[in-house]
Amino acid sequence: MNMGNIITGLTNITKFKDCSGQTVELQINPIVEEPSNKVFMIEREPYKELMEKLENEGMDKVADLAKNGKLFDINCLMDIMKEGAEEFKKKEGRNMSYAEMRALYG
Repeated sequence: MNMGNIITGLTNITKFKDCSGQTVELQINPIVEEPSNKVFMIEREPYKELMEKLENEGMDKVADLAKNGKLFDINCLMDIMKEGAEEFKKKEGRNMSYAEMRALYG
């Protein structure tokens, strides 16, 4: 149930009620990589914390691979991304989008 949108410059703030009936406010900011390519990322505190956590864990795991001489082992790198995607799905209740995966893992 959408309760309304407030558009401020390039930021769109949307309020709606979630499944439990609580009002949730999302701030959606377009990230412009090229003039013709806009990607919208949802910004809310638990989401930002999860993305930061996954990025930090991924970087730590890649550093461990480098120390162990397995940095170029594609299976090890894929496992890091799969683990992050599984945790994301567990916490967010949906699969990670392509843009989110690119933002985390390049």
